[in-house]
Amino acid sequence: MSPASHFFPIALTLVACAPVLEDRSTDAGKGGDTDTDTDTDTDTDTDTDTDTDTDTDTDTDTETVCEDASHCDDGLDCTEDDCDAEGRCLWRPLDTCTWPASLPPEVSALASLDTDFRISLSGATWNPEERALWVVRGDGAQVWRIVEDTSGGWEIEDVASLGDRDVESVALSDPAGKPHLLHVLIEHEEVVTAFDVSSPGNAERVRTWPTNDYLETSGSKGSEGMAFVPDSQLEDWDFTDGEGDSRTSQLGYGGLFFVGTQNGGAVHVFDLSSEDNTVEEVGVYATGYQDTSALEFDADSGRLYIWHGGSENDLQVVRLSSESSGGTRSFELEATFDHPGDDNFEGFALFGTEDCVDGGRPIAFTIDDGGDRALDIVPDWPLGCH
Repeated sequence: MSPASHFFPIALTLVACAPVLEDRSTDAGKGGDTDTDTDTDTDTDTDTDTDTDTDTDTDTDTETVCEDASHCDDGLDCTEDDCDAEGRCLWRPLDTCTWPASLPPEVSALASLDTDFRISLSGATWNPEERALWVVRGDGAQVWRIVEDTSGGWEIEDVASLGDRDVESVALSDPAGKPHLLHVLIEHEEVVTAFDVSSPGNAERVRTWPTNDYLETSGSKGSEGMAFVPDSQLEDWDFTDGEGDSRTSQLGYGGLFFVGTQNGGAVHVFDLSSEDNTVEEVGVYATGYQDTSALEFDADSGRLYIWHGGSENDLQVVRLSSESSGGTRSFELEATFDHPGDDNFEGFALFGTEDCVDGGRPIAFTIDDGGDRALDIVPDWPLGCH
């Protein structure tokens, strides 16, 4: 698929405002058929059909997402389209995919919004509910909230210090209900910490979970990527723990945290307590790579995106379901994309399908020590827009 050539204009105005957070912890369908028959029957069958004709049948048959593979074309030649027995579109890799989206200079470069972006920029995540892009920096840890301005560009709305920490990733557990409760992954300490950033220019630490009981470092290599997956998606897409049993959160968070490491490339999944700093490791999932630099969960497709840096710069798209082989569990792979660049990509944020335009949606990338290209928005990521 040929990438599109459009890109966003940039406006470099800087303002500040105060978001609000409600929560504070202490430290310690399927659609119905759409027939348009004009019958006026008044059948009262006990089934629950919701056809839109004027009769009042209530049959239980419902329309599924797909009826066969022809409804599941993702526009890629490197994958095989499929429709499973539950009416869900699935894809299987046929070959490594060439990069399907725009490359510089056909991107929106936002590094000039703040000179501090140029060095050690790390993680990013997109909040579709508030249309806000959060990015964090490792060396001289900070967090920025970036929003669209009135001219179609981007501006910094708020920035706060995160202290003397090597922050490598950022995730939201509740974009609508708690949009300013940020969770960051701290490399080398190998812990997850929550911050309340509801006050302008201030980040107040709420709690730290000791995931370092399960994560190991090797020299400079530690954990770098993190994503939150809600229980509803874990159930819908057949997530299982390390033993192969169905699993959702049990400690009150309403979902699980997925953490990727540069030390061996595996993805560790954690259940964190919403009341204290209790943590439970749910499972460890191999990726086939030795370096995992970033994770992002796409709520619109139910897929986990895994970025592998180092000498690879490959992006895997996987389902939440997994298989075990020889005692090693791995997520089911749908596609691998080979990025042609050699930059040190450390984070990315995928926009929702509501932003699809001409067959593509934005995806933001952070590049460690990337200078003028430390923060780019690629306008036309195709998956989910066909």
